[in-house]
Amino acid sequence: MRRWSTVLAVVALLGSACGGGGSGAGDSGETRKVLVDYKHDEFSASFLAYFPSDVKVHPGDTVEFKQFWTGEPHTVTMGTMVDGILGERIWGLIDDLRTGKLKEIPDEEPPEFEQFLEKLPFMAEEETLKPIQAAAQPCYLDTGEPDFSDPDKPCPKREQPAFNGRQSYYNSGFIPYEGERGNTFKLPIAKDATPGTYHYYCNWHFIAMSGSVTIVPETEPIPSQSEVAKQGLQEARRYTGTMAKALSAVRAGKKVPLPAAGAGLPEDDKEAPLIEASINEFVPSTINAEVGEKVTWTFDGGHSVAFNVPKYFPVFDVKDDGTVTLDKRGFEAVRFPAPPEDKGGEGDDGPPTPVEVDGGKFDGSRRGLHSSGMDFNDGDKFSLAFTKPGTYPFACLIHPAMVGKVVVK
Repeated sequence: MRRWSTVLAVVALLGSACGGGGSGAGDSGETRKVLVDYKHDEFSASFLAYFPSDVKVHPGDTVEFKQFWTGEPHTVTMGTMVDGILGERIWGLIDDLRTGKLKEIPDEEPPEFEQFLEKLPFMAEEETLKPIQAAAQPCYLDTGEPDFSDPDKPCPKREQPAFNGRQSYYNSGFIPYEGERGNTFKLPIAKDATPGTYHYYCNWHFIAMSGSVTIVPETEPIPSQSEVAKQGLQEARRYTGTMAKALSAVRAGKKVPLPAAGAGLPEDDKEAPLIEASINEFVPSTINAEVGEKVTWTFDGGHSVAFNVPKYFPVFDVKDDGTVTLDKRGFEAVRFPAPPEDKGGEGDDGPPTPVEVDGGKFDGSRRGLHSSGMDFNDGDKFSLAFTKPGTYPFACLIHPAMVGKVVVK
């Protein structure tokens, strides 16, 4: 998950301080809005990107990050550590991938990348999924490095300062989907901010999901909010047409290969930003079966098949004291058998051999959440045999809009 080639795989189309304005900014400046993720009207999907990927502002302005909640958690993480460790070479590489100037990811892993992983970890531990509070909660440091040695220890609480380009670590923390900070993070730009381009990224999805804020002198014109909004929508919609065609093909029973960089895009969009996005749909969403007949789901991407899902099931949540929690049931098998731990893969010759997990018989009478979990590779299968007539709703626990039902007669 954290290797160089994986976190930069931006071409896979199918595969407590509050966030308000701080002192010294936003009093009389303008606001520019950036979309975090994107919600499509015709199908459920996740777009691991910011739209537009770059926004220009003046000192004293505010950048408002508006999140479309698709079930994928996001942050806005920036500061001199972010720009300094990766440097112009890595951020230049990512920008070239996003703009289409570079079509392939270099095989060699730069030394800066390993240092970045050591200094700035993900929002949660890789093995245990335990949230690292210094990364998951808001954290604003003028100097020095955040302390990630104790995952339960957040950064010192302070009022959110205006961003001046000189803070060492400036992190929104997990942007919740409800409450006072629901789906919004405001980045106030200090009136004495140093002009320049500042990169930010999501510390759950890492540097493949990133963007930049360019601060320019007051004398230099910047795009209006309507122009920013138009650019953001253009960047998002460059891919929705291709994704809609792919979904239609899958629904028609056709196999859709993973597109290469620029594949499937119109000729005039070959230089479009390359992002990671996924269609979050069960195909078909309604399954008709007979009593005793086995129903099988084949996985493509990180999803789960869950029954008896509570009306309120927050995989990520924020307690009153600001502590970010993660419900591991969103990722692990619950009351269904889990796939084998050793399925092959990394380090082996070729892809792992697909496995099928037999969930046994199911009649809906067993109370409580039942989930396949997410520990499946593409092509793995999960099956159930329904023993009673009825309608059985199911969902992906990570993507709340990804739902379906089995109708048994």
